[in-house]
Amino acid sequence: MYNVIIVDDEAIIRKGFASFIPWNEIGYNVTAEFMDGAPAIEFMKNNPVDLVLTDIKMANVSGIEVAKYAYENLPNTRVCIISGYKDFEYAQTAIKYNVEYFLTKPTVIDEAIEIMKEIKLKLDAQTQIEKQKSEYKELIEIARQQFFTDIFLGNFESKQSIIEKAEYLNLIDEQTIYCPFWVIVSDCENYVNTHWNYGKEYFFTAVCNFINDNNHMFRLQKILITSDEILLIASTYYPENIDEFKTQIEAHLSAAKQSIKCMMDLNIDYQIGRVFANILELVDFLSEPVWVDNNSFSGSSVTLIDDKVHLMLLEKYKNVILSIILGRNEQLYNNLTSITGILTPFPLSVIKDSINDFLNIIFSKLSNISNKNFLHIYKNSLEDIQSSDNRNAVFSICETVLNSLITQIDKNVKDDSSERMIERAKEFIENNYSNDISLDDVANYIFLNSTYFSRFFKHHTGENFRDYLINLRISKAIALLMEGKYKIYEIGSMTGYKNSKYFNHQFKQVTGQTPKEYVMKHSGKNGD
Repeated sequence: MYNVIIVDDEAIIRKGFASFIPWNEIGYNVTAEFMDGAPAIEFMKNNPVDLVLTDIKMANVSGIEVAKYAYENLPNTRVCIISGYKDFEYAQTAIKYNVEYFLTKPTVIDEAIEIMKEIKLKLDAQTQIEKQKSEYKELIEIARQQFFTDIFLGNFESKQSIIEKAEYLNLIDEQTIYCPFWVIVSDCENYVNTHWNYGKEYFFTAVCNFINDNNHMFRLQKILITSDEILLIASTYYPENIDEFKTQIEAHLSAAKQSIKCMMDLNIDYQIGRVFANILELVDFLSEPVWVDNNSFSGSSVTLIDDKVHLMLLEKYKNVILSIILGRNEQLYNNLTSITGILTPFPLSVIKDSINDFLNIIFSKLSNISNKNFLHIYKNSLEDIQSSDNRNAVFSICETVLNSLITQIDKNVKDDSSERMIERAKEFIENNYSNDISLDDVANYIFLNSTYFSRFFKHHTGENFRDYLINLRISKAIALLMEGKYKIYEIGSMTGYKNSKYFNHQFKQVTGQTPKEYVMKHSGKNGD
């Protein structure tokens, strides 16, 4: 329904237009009536108005002035002028304010109705354009986030393809600078289990919202979420003072840290990286094994990979599996190059163990999701890896093993693997919907990067994960309600909602009714 206001200094005419035009039937809602342009303009400043039906001459502020205000401040608001024949030339001056529609006094109601219908068609077209613009803007933001994630995880085939994608997303701009930073959530798992009532799926969203709140200085892109950390990149148009940009980020994160502590009773910390003068510098940085500090190694003194590097490697392993299933060989080898780059600074013994773990994970997961046994290919190379006396030999064996694997995976195996992954994801959700599960939990279960799993899941099911989980939970809740054995708060808990108010809210969003209303309507019983 479009909002209409009627402005005329003659009460009988105002009431006539309000009463005799079937506004609701043709898609309008009359929200206010005014006897002068001045209060109409004040109303338009604070309320949505799609159409103004206004007399041309009034005591203080004329319809022309109302049209001028709409033209200068509300470009999507349409204006229809009401004028007498003697005011026709005066009414023509409204054309410069984009007024396209005129009604003469006395007005033929049928004519007025046809004009209102014509205006509605234009409002419909305008609404569709605005919707498309909004959707495009949202898609561009998602694509930009995906772009940085792809770089971070090594999922581009070449440097040139990165540059082309950056140009498409309007990111090639020498005057835009970038700075990555980590946000670390203290005691994350315990906090979610004991303090958070809205599901893990919303926890990091809430933290990110606090980080982005009151931020008018730079753009933030969320790149990766691990079990207790978030990697983000800040960017801004700020060519003159790079040091000040980093100071602004520090001040903003310090304020966000205090807000999160005050509002959520949650402790976070952060680590800010260096500032990059343009997108290509950042690309070079994210394409390298940046999470390993080469200066920290001295011979064979380091024998273990720390948790952050291990998480980084696991994300790379997930992308190797996805690349194999989707037949993206260039992307697979880019990931393999990135993995070997991360491992290169470590001692040979650590590299051997890591490559063994990598191959074991890849072959085990692929055998599991395809119902075919590929492990013999890997096991035949175990001895060669252990007997190798240098890094390059180990990496070469690893590549040879993957090549042997790829030759044995035909299209049917790839298609079966995709379907099996979706089946296993659905099985996990079905078996765990009553628990506090998130997209990351399901993605980890089938060993996919959560960002790619999200797209993979929607492609195969037609629903995003969050909607799928909510709809499943509410359908289970409806079944339990119909049994009549449980109280409403018990059903909420049984279907994954620790907070009964939140359960009621989501139930109403899906069904249009609260659980109590649903029970009363469908069973004739009172809910409790």
